[in-house]
Amino acid sequence: MSSSNNVYLGKFSGASPCGRLAFTPLADNGSPVAGRDWNGPTANIKSMCKLEQRNARTGTLYNLKFDPNVVKGVCGIEILSNIIKSYFAKDGEHIQINITDEKTLREAQKHPEDYGNLMVRVAGYSAYFIELNHDVQEAVIARTAHTSSC
Repeated sequence: MSSSNNVYLGKFSGASPCGRLAFTPLADNGSPVAGRDWNGPTANIKSMCKLEQRNARTGTLYNLKFDPNVVKGVCGIEILSNIIKSYFAKDGEHIQINITDEKTLREAQKHPEDYGNLMVRVAGYSAYFIELNHDVQEAVIARTAHTSSC
């Protein structure tokens, strides 16, 4: 489900077996429901790549969010490189990564004048965070910020 429709349609949907509460955003395309990806990005890649992504008419995308501390330096570049390579080696079609934390995004909501250049990947597109409507901002914030490091 692309173009942030997951946020809008979630407002009309009951709870899901995965633990998603009623009237909250649905899963973002092929990504896990926000906050439900407990076993880390490699487990998610394995699950996501079980889908026949080439057959998806509107495409598939997998959203990931990393805490900035995880992807610092040479070790961080290695983490990102391995994630991306693993995804495409398993026939993944579209991956997009945000490197930010909840604190920064909450500050951007409180003080948008200070965060005019903060760009995030949303659902197959990039946008300035402060220009997104509040519900879409909350959906981006709700994504799990993976914190494992080398």
